[in-house]
Amino acid sequence: MIFVVWIATGRNRNVAMMDTERSSKQLVRLFEKEGLIEGKNWFVTPSRSLADFTKILEVCEKDDAIFMVDTATLEA
Repeated sequence: MIFVVWIATGRNRNVAMMDTERSSKQLVRLFEKEGLIEGKNWFVTPSRSLADFTKILEVCEKDDAIFMVDTATLEA
């Protein structure tokens, strides 16, 4: 799970999530307990766009952020 990666990296990196199925709201309480706060160090983009996917990957690479996506089904 994302916590293993986030904890292993010292809990000091941002996490970016591409939310293709609007599931992020179910994770808020769980993530907050671990210290991931939406808008602070956990950033959610609700999209199924391949262009958005590419942009998020570029930002994550530039900022050394952790990327998570709830599914691999995207729209071109």
